[in-house]
Amino acid sequence: MAGRGRKSLIDYTFGLPDKRGTGIRINPLLTGALTASSFVFLMYLAFTRVPFDMNVRLNYSGGPSVQTDGSVLNRYILSLRNLAATDLDLDLHVSASAGSVIVTPNTVKLKQGTDITTVPVLVTLQPSLSTGQRPVTVIFTLQEKRLDKRIVKSVFFVLPKEK
Repeated sequence: MAGRGRKSLIDYTFGLPDKRGTGIRINPLLTGALTASSFVFLMYLAFTRVPFDMNVRLNYSGGPSVQTDGSVLNRYILSLRNLAATDLDLDLHVSASAGSVIVTPNTVKLKQGTDITTVPVLVTLQPSLSTGQRPVTVIFTLQEKRLDKRIVKSVFFVLPKEK
């Protein structure tokens, strides 16, 4: 129709009518920036993934018990999940905010393909520290040496009531 000197029936406008465009289209730029940042975040998550997961809970089936040597024993339950494609041998280290502790067991083996494994753990606080600082925080560190990955969780150590 435009060939006969008439105005075309199809009229394209970008932006507001009778306004000149800036040449920069903001929506595609924002979409591209959001896509690029999502890709960078996805790569970060993929390369920093920990091959196992740990949750620490206090075992309420038995309260804190005082041993014959004066040390205090707490029971915990570790919930572990193997996310790796191989079996894992994990070292368990426990430290306390108020001194030294003994942990049993100190190694855990996780099979590949298992969902959640629960491991009972006994933590003993040494006798000279059981009457000191309150509250006592216990830090569980689970480490896989071959992959050089570790998880650290902090929980409270329950002390018996003073008489």
